[in-house]
Amino acid sequence: MRNILVKWLFKTGKYTTVFRKVANPSSKVWAKYLSLHGGFHQIGDETEINVGAVFTDPYLVSIGNNCTLSDCYLIAHDASIRQIENFCGAKVDAVGSIIIEDNCFIGINATILRNVRIGKNSIIAAGSVVVSDIPPNSVAAGVPAKVISDIESYSKKLSIETQSLPWADIIEKRQGAFDSKVEELLCSKRSQYFWGEN
Repeated sequence: MRNILVKWLFKTGKYTTVFRKVANPSSKVWAKYLSLHGGFHQIGDETEINVGAVFTDPYLVSIGNNCTLSDCYLIAHDASIRQIENFCGAKVDAVGSIIIEDNCFIGINATILRNVRIGKNSIIAAGSVVVSDIPPNSVAAGVPAKVISDIESYSKKLSIETQSLPWADIIEKRQGAFDSKVEELLCSKRSQYFWGEN
């Protein structure tokens, strides 16, 4: 019965809160659901979006292929316009598009503001606030976010760091960035390494 309900909720897009509760969707399923029913300009193929991600105006958001969005914030408007009108009497609008190109990662609690384009193959670090465009192949961090590395240099740095870890051999054999077959062993080795626990 539960499976029938989940399929119906997914297909119709009705009762989003119920769908989230009953289906407990993976980030892949949630991205597909949002692509069909979320009102986005675009969500590309093979994109994953955590259920905790927040979008103020999805119709102003375009997300490319193979992207991963953690519990982040995409804010395509500035709601302070109400105060501008109240205090200054000015009738203003402050909205803009947010474009995330292919193969990007947006870290937890990162905030992307209006009129921003994240170039392809880029990483936005956790907690960053992005107020201007990030060029392709970049790693950006900070408040406001600034480019701190190119993706190739960052990859080399992480490769060197990984080779020094006692579980580097497991990472080398792992299938993808997450492999349920080795995750328990990895967690055990990490815990032992950092805390001396078995």
